[in-house]
Amino acid sequence: MTSTREEKGNIAASVREIVPAPPANLGAQWRVCAALLAAWLTVLAFILPYDPDEAVYKIIATGIVHGKWPYHDLFDHKPPLIYLWYLPGGLGASIEFERVLAALMVAATLPVVALLARRWLSGRQASLAVVAYTLLMANPFMLAKANTEAFLLLPLLASLAVGSPVLAGALLGIAVMTKPVAIVFAPVLVLLWRKDTWRVAIGGSLVCLAVSLPFLPIWRDYWDANVSFNLTYGHNLGYENGLASLFIPNLVVLIGALPLWASALIGLFWQRRALLWLWLACGVVSVKATGLDWGHDYALLAPPAALFAAIGLERILQRRAVALALGVVGALVVALIVVVLPWSGARPQQAMLDTIHTAKGEVYVLGDRTYLYAYADRQPERRFFYSVPLVARRDWGEAMRQQLIACPPALIVIPKHIVFPVDWEDDIKAIYTTQTEYDDGLVLTQPMVPCVGRDSPR
Repeated sequence: MTSTREEKGNIAASVREIVPAPPANLGAQWRVCAALLAAWLTVLAFILPYDPDEAVYKIIATGIVHGKWPYHDLFDHKPPLIYLWYLPGGLGASIEFERVLAALMVAATLPVVALLARRWLSGRQASLAVVAYTLLMANPFMLAKANTEAFLLLPLLASLAVGSPVLAGALLGIAVMTKPVAIVFAPVLVLLWRKDTWRVAIGGSLVCLAVSLPFLPIWRDYWDANVSFNLTYGHNLGYENGLASLFIPNLVVLIGALPLWASALIGLFWQRRALLWLWLACGVVSVKATGLDWGHDYALLAPPAALFAAIGLERILQRRAVALALGVVGALVVALIVVVLPWSGARPQQAMLDTIHTAKGEVYVLGDRTYLYAYADRQPERRFFYSVPLVARRDWGEAMRQQLIACPPALIVIPKHIVFPVDWEDDIKAIYTTQTEYDDGLVLTQPMVPCVGRDSPR
């Protein structure tokens, strides 16, 4: 028995390709980087405008606190654990508080990245990887808000670092139940654990089952939101730009950390380790899986990219001219961020928010700008309180159109610059007697037919 355990230990060590430890100051380095990253993301938490997703998560969490079922009473298509992370918001904490919590979660990934870099890189590459990862995550055009990636990064990275296959699977399960796209990293765990992959599957399955069991009373709505709708959403909305979108990066995210992405490309030519290539490939798939290419999607690509960037940076630093050129580009990127950030913090027009906040009766936002609910401190009442499900599922959209016409809210907001507009806005405008134009949208009040005794729309 002892020899068998020793043999498994040797196999695990070889699979992880552990290399000699980096310089002793790596521990101090990641602590400094974690503190700086947390401080920077906390500053951004109070500068950047609210994101529609952040508002949705807070709305669902608030509904849970008040006894409403996610998926059944308030619809969204994200797994349950993201609403658990937003429980402070549901209890009344601000979105800024959630962002600070997210910043701490992101900063907590630094020691895990340092550990993985120590295992899979050599010499000063590990130190460079920690710095590269910190700078990639500091990109304000990527993960600077309380998006799902901020909460799933820690369990996802920890699943690659722990020494137990069951625990690795459980951590991956936590990540998946925060955002399903985390499952694309399962091949990395398969390569790490090989014959023990079945133990990984058990750990992940147990977590997914434990998280799903409380939703048995509404299992059909739970399945429709997390499985059926997501398949429809990806098919109908995610890939509408065609296959070309799969090969075009988000240019804003790219420019926000251009020297590091360039270093990662250079590192591709000097790294032959299959495990790192697989991890990077999974990161690319995670970014492109939805076909929408949002900036925060790139956060899951940042850890493997940082390791490749470290390899590239080591080569670059050996050539002064190239290093100088890269430094100049980096300085220009920082200057661009300094110029652009003050302009990215605009919130909706206060006059419109005051109108929404003080309205008597139901408020409904006809569009995907759900942050209007959060800014105006109003909780929606209808199941489909934003336009994404109404656009992805035309039958739901038609049902909601009929419900709004038959029983119109006291106030409807039709925001400008909607990503997912419905094609029946004019039908709704026609049933209101007062339309007030604001810079950020149109506010409809005084419906021709009052709504009395409405049940929760299904």
